[in-house]
Amino acid sequence: MRRYGKEDGSTVLEYNLAGFDVKDIAIKVDTATSELMITAQNEDVSNRRSFTTSVTLSPYTTPEDVTTNYKNGVLQVTIAPLEKRKAESLVDIPVTESE
Repeated sequence: MRRYGKEDGSTVLEYNLAGFDVKDIAIKVDTATSELMITAQNEDVSNRRSFTTSVTLSPYTTPEDVTTNYKNGVLQVTIAPLEKRKAESLVDIPVTESE
């Protein structure tokens, strides 16, 4: 895995998954545990291959903050900047007055 930050503050995780088709790859975000899970399985007649990894995310991360791209055997997972997620996670709660 290669991990780097972009100028906009987002984080990119790169995985070399050469030999897997895009249909072999599954990516899930567990919002209860703030975990990103990536699995790849290829069950060819003569060869079985698999890849599994997980990454702990910020509790502010939602599935909408994660984008992916798979090209030439490299999976890129981009996570939106933390500052943006924190600002969007703030929700106003109205204060009601009792009579």
